[in-house]
Amino acid sequence: DYQLSWYPEGAEMGPSGDTGFTWGHFDSSFKDAKGNPATKSGRYITFWKKVKGEWKVALDAGADDAAAPAR
Repeated sequence: DYQLSWYPEGAEMGPSGDTGFTWGHFDSSFKDAKGNPATKSGRYITFWKKVKGEWKVALDAGADDAAAPAR
């Protein structure tokens, strides 16, 4: 019941060529504790490291967007 979509917005490579990071926006949909449909959106950043010729995720972090102001 969990769905995650992410939208890369940019990427940078470290000067040595064996590290880098990507960043962007994500949307997720799921069921809350009461079983009702819910969604979250936010930003993410992923740090990558090349290990034995293959890119591996070293750190993946995200933060939810701020809640919309109450009307």
